[in-house]
Amino acid sequence: GESAGAAPGADGPQAASVSVVSASAPAVTREAPLDLATYAVFAAAGAIGCTATHAVVVPLDVVKTKKQTDPAGFCGVSLLEGAKRLAAKEGRGALFLGLGPTMVGYAWYGLTVYPGYELGKRLLFQAADGPLGWTDPETGLVPEEVRVPLVLLAGALATCVACLGVCPAEAVRIRAVAQNSQHPSGAEGGGGNQIWDG
Repeated sequence: GESAGAAPGADGPQAASVSVVSASAPAVTREAPLDLATYAVFAAAGAIGCTATHAVVVPLDVVKTKKQTDPAGFCGVSLLEGAKRLAAKEGRGALFLGLGPTMVGYAWYGLTVYPGYELGKRLLFQAADGPLGWTDPETGLVPEEVRVPLVLLAGALATCVACLGVCPAEAVRIRAVAQNSQHPSGAEGGGGNQIWDG
């Protein structure tokens, strides 16, 4: 008999149906191996995305920090009113205090957390599939009740590594805003160890 598939060049509903995957087909649950080039793309995308998004909200961070470090001057005012007050008092450039450390910190965050999550997830799945012996003997796959905690753990571990760069950068940013300087004293002249405070 003739094949049920559509002939080359055929059109209509029959041709369209050959590309549709059955709803009952099992989902793909194995993680595809990634090469260094792919990890590099993840790292670049993360660095660009995190740096850009956090740079945009620096003025909001500045006003928020001013409300915390200078309550007498900014307590009880909205973010918009605080921004207007700061710009009038110290100039518009004050709204971008700490821009440098913010960009450096979140470039590191994106650079590490995106590829770190993907790598960590695969390493954890390999451990579950191998030494830990958590593979389902029927499917040959790590069961869903194990996969979900491992995915969460991979994300948490990647974030911990990312925070090694974000935390000191945030400390420098806060000092920059509090001291009204792009070069806060806590980050220079022997005060570099202070960036880990808090």
